[in-house]
Amino acid sequence: MKYYIAFCFCLLGMLFLSACSGGSNSYYESSTPNIADDSIEDDVLKVRTLNFATPLASPRSLPSNESHMRIIETEMKTKMAYKGIDFQLNLIDSSFGNDFNNMQLMLSPLLKSGEVDIFVVVGHPLVSFARSGYLADIYQLIYQDPTVDLDDFHIGALELFEVDGILTAIPSLFTVPMIGINASLPLSIIERFSQLSMVTVYDMLEIFNELNYQYSGFEHLHPIHNFRPERLVLFELNNHIDLSTNTFNFNIPGFTSFLTNFWSFIDPNARMANRIFHPFHPPHVQQALSELVVFSFHNDVLLLAQALMEKDDPFFVYQIPLAVDSGVLLMYPEWDSFTFQNKTYAIANTENADLAWEFLKQKLYFHAYGTQHSASGWNTLETPIRRDWYDDRTRAIFNEFFAPDQTLFRAYPPAYTLPFSARGDAAAEQKAIDNAIMRHFTYINMPMAIPPLIPYGLFEEYLNDFQRGIISADTAAQQIANSIYLWMQEQ
Repeated sequence: MKYYIAFCFCLLGMLFLSACSGGSNSYYESSTPNIADDSIEDDVLKVRTLNFATPLASPRSLPSNESHMRIIETEMKTKMAYKGIDFQLNLIDSSFGNDFNNMQLMLSPLLKSGEVDIFVVVGHPLVSFARSGYLADIYQLIYQDPTVDLDDFHIGALELFEVDGILTAIPSLFTVPMIGINASLPLSIIERFSQLSMVTVYDMLEIFNELNYQYSGFEHLHPIHNFRPERLVLFELNNHIDLSTNTFNFNIPGFTSFLTNFWSFIDPNARMANRIFHPFHPPHVQQALSELVVFSFHNDVLLLAQALMEKDDPFFVYQIPLAVDSGVLLMYPEWDSFTFQNKTYAIANTENADLAWEFLKQKLYFHAYGTQHSASGWNTLETPIRRDWYDDRTRAIFNEFFAPDQTLFRAYPPAYTLPFSARGDAAAEQKAIDNAIMRHFTYINMPMAIPPLIPYGLFEEYLNDFQRGIISADTAAQQIANSIYLWMQEQ
């Protein structure tokens, strides 16, 4: 009898442990994000297809964009298989050259029908998309993800993509352009520039006019190198348009005056084409630039890192960040209406939003540490949106400058070695890098603005006609106003 009683107690204990184990497993499943809820049953994976709209055929897209996507797809397949998911990537080509109206017309019905899960942001009207309920709130995806925290990101940069408190898009990388002034100009002009903590295009125009009004012998100098007037026009248009309320208060006389006053910056003959110079401006290129322009414009490739380092006998001095307005820096998220850099993304409000976020996390890492620009993968001072990746990536970029035998400079002769003041002294080099990083970090955490999401195609034809002298500034202003007004009525 006593054995029978003992057997019953053992049986009850086993049932109790089994019940506890089952409860624990259920709690785990209900506490994890949706993407982990799928489990492997009979070794059969659940197929989930991510529909990604991206410009694949545009001449300005990264040539290997699709191959990069496939690399990430392979990584995702491995990662998702552990969660019971057979990951599939369906790429939708959203290339339309520079015709952003057609791009928008194509994407809108796909978003409405749920046929796109994630897309590259290239001049798309995120405000109307968000208010139509087409976009997922990336803030919520971050909050629900146990592997990341909002503080892991540069929050100031994220806030630029908010619509009604919803995070509509996320840039993988961004930059803060720097403006330098020609060191051969009169001292009073250089000092006038050096007093600025940040510089607007209006500041540059005033200094440029002062130079030509007060001094002779500088008439041959153009205002600036590699500054695209489209961005200047966009920011001026931003003063007349409020996309958040879809209102358009265009002042024709004011915009006509703007085109006339800024002719020196808009005139295509007054800007030096970037392609005629080497991308990271070695000394002989900087000397050539100093014989052509008043201001240097550092916004991409290696130029930003150069601008932050002290050099012996510099041709351009007092590198200052470019501002939209007083106290607000210009941020280049590399998504605007003139580039297909494929670096800013929005997630659609579909059942695959969680899957899109997992893919996007891989994409952010790939842009920050991948090899899309060079074999070294470290040659641009674009800031990764992930704050926790900033220091080691940025420091590695600066270290490249003091290692001319490495991949970045291996193909170039000694004449291309940049004359940084600290070169040759290891301790001084690191101190110079520390100072440059501290200065750069200060800038990227200041208030910033981005170019408004207005397709360049809305005014490209009229601006070009004005530049060529085919139409007057007044006619160009009127035609640009009509084009934008019709576009806004369609939003």
